[in-house]
Amino acid sequence: MDTAIPHLGRVVRQKRKEMGLTLQQLAEACDLSLGFLSQVENGQTIPSLSSLRKIAQGLNISLFTLLAHGQERHSSVVKPGERTTVKWPQLNVAFELLSGNHGPVNLQVAMTHLPPGAHTCDQPLAHGYGQAEEFTYVLSGRVRLLLGDEELELESGTSVHFNSLIPHKYINTGEEEAVMLTVMSPPSF
Repeated sequence: MDTAIPHLGRVVRQKRKEMGLTLQQLAEACDLSLGFLSQVENGQTIPSLSSLRKIAQGLNISLFTLLAHGQERHSSVVKPGERTTVKWPQLNVAFELLSGNHGPVNLQVAMTHLPPGAHTCDQPLAHGYGQAEEFTYVLSGRVRLLLGDEELELESGTSVHFNSLIPHKYINTGEEEAVMLTVMSPPSF
């Protein structure tokens, strides 16, 4: 199932109020402007993926939890037709949540679909806290991983494991769709 973005502003406002935060306090926590967050909450703008991640972090929830609000499950069984899928048109990328959205968990599993030339984010991003980890297995295609000051070439059958506090970005450098399976601990996407 696709996650619709139009509900986003309502969810951000609801989560912010549940935490007892003012719009100003959330803006400071996210390092985003008060005016921008106001526009998000009022449905006047759709934030970029990097801004959305900052908002989720400011609300102490994962990106998928923010986008899938109201679709929580009580089981870890997720059938193909029931996956939460987030499509980011500006980046031409789709993320599928494979792990359940059933409450507090220690890891999150997602499948990323990257068309040729597409990338996962505008600029390399860090996520998580403490001993945050990310493991990615390339199911098909070829990607370049920008990881800190390194550039790693990954192809089908290759995996990589790193601290997700290091800013990173995946870019499809091949001529076919790249599909990656990613496990994150703690859930931070």
